[in-house]
Amino acid sequence: MRPFFSRIIVSIDGPTRAAHDQLRGKIGTFEQAATLVHGLQLSNACPVRINTVVVQPALMKDGARSIAELVSGLRPAEWCLIQPHPANKKNDFDLYSLTSDQFESFVAEVRAIIKRENLPVGRLISRTTSEYSGIGSYIQTICSAVTPMVPRIAQNSA
Repeated sequence: MRPFFSRIIVSIDGPTRAAHDQLRGKIGTFEQAATLVHGLQLSNACPVRINTVVVQPALMKDGARSIAELVSGLRPAEWCLIQPHPANKKNDFDLYSLTSDQFESFVAEVRAIIKRENLPVGRLISRTTSEYSGIGSYIQTICSAVTPMVPRIAQNSA
């Protein structure tokens, strides 16, 4: 069976399950995302890419290691680290955004951890603010369309 999508993108934004849920504003969102990822993988529906918008909480002590381990447990085909873009600015953007130097340093640290510990995160991609424009609303549209499928996919893969 040919997949309907070339890949499904799921957002994991916090360095821990709790931090992800806090950033999303709802307890249980990490578990929902993980259930979706595992369901898609079990059904061989299509490759899964994890997108992570790297924000200030990721810079906590051992943040790079924590999120690398968290994502490796999901075993995606790709993992994309994204620097927050001012075009998607909300009221609290300045509290969460990273400078280019902070972002580049974080990406280098993640790459080193993945290599040293041989973590299964698939192909690692990074996107700085200068490399993309307007993609956030496109990704949100795709994810919004897929989210209602989570219970069905999880039920079918059990």
